[in-house]
Amino acid sequence: MVRFAQKACSNIHILRLMREQGVKVDSVSLGEIERALAAGYDPQQNPEDIVFTADLIDDATLDRVKALQIPVNAGSIDMLSQLGEVSPGHRVWLRVNPGFGHGHSQKTNTGGENSKHGIWYSHLPRRWK
Repeated sequence: MVRFAQKACSNIHILRLMREQGVKVDSVSLGEIERALAAGYDPQQNPEDIVFTADLIDDATLDRVKALQIPVNAGSIDMLSQLGEVSPGHRVWLRVNPGFGHGHSQKTNTGGENSKHGIWYSHLPRRWK
């Protein structure tokens, strides 16, 4: 499966062409979820069409993710708690910060102590390791 991050290009016509070729999308905002839906992605028919990836989730996005049962790639324990409260059993992936990573600046570090992304590996409950 190929999954495309809309952050790279969220042009609806490109998204539509990608969907027609079987490419799935990653969304990081409510706007990107809506854009994917407008391009014809249907998470209720094809549960893997859209994955929501973030470290935070606002109420409007949480409501939409719950309503459409969009899988969530959760980057914080708080986000897991929020989702669990409103949608027990919701399909989730964990975005784990392994304690190391790369990037050309603090804004783009993908892991390590200077990264804003993911659940710090030592914060995972022992039963998850």
